[in-house]
Amino acid sequence: MAGTAATIATQWSTEDQLGGIALHAAGLVAASAQDTAVFLGKGDYLIKTVVSAIEIADNDELFVVDIEGDLDSAAATYYRLGTIFADGAKEITGRAVDGAVGTYYTVIRNPLDNNVRETTNISGTVGTGINFTVTAYPLAK
Repeated sequence: MAGTAATIATQWSTEDQLGGIALHAAGLVAASAQDTAVFLGKGDYLIKTVVSAIEIADNDELFVVDIEGDLDSAAATYYRLGTIFADGAKEITGRAVDGAVGTYYTVIRNPLDNNVRETTNISGTVGTGINFTVTAYPLAK
């Protein structure tokens, strides 16, 4: 795989026209949840996460979004392929500022040839939560 996620994203200014696979549709998530699994074949993927709202009100919120894959299309056991977004209150993350809206890119490798799902893990005192989308784009080898 050539280049970093940022380089790839810059080269693909029209990534939405490249046949992305939706892993999470827009909508507020206020508690830990898992999306329905979709088939995502073996390979490398650019993951685009667009966060349009993130609630930081009580200074104890943490939002972690992972991509998980199963070993068999009928299996109920999933393994984390990568964390694609982790942010929250600066008091929890240790960063200088609270979590922010924006577009985030990362690259994951799916060594499996079966289903994947997006999993959101939320902790802290959360009212409205986080609103985001996740789309996977296959990278050519």
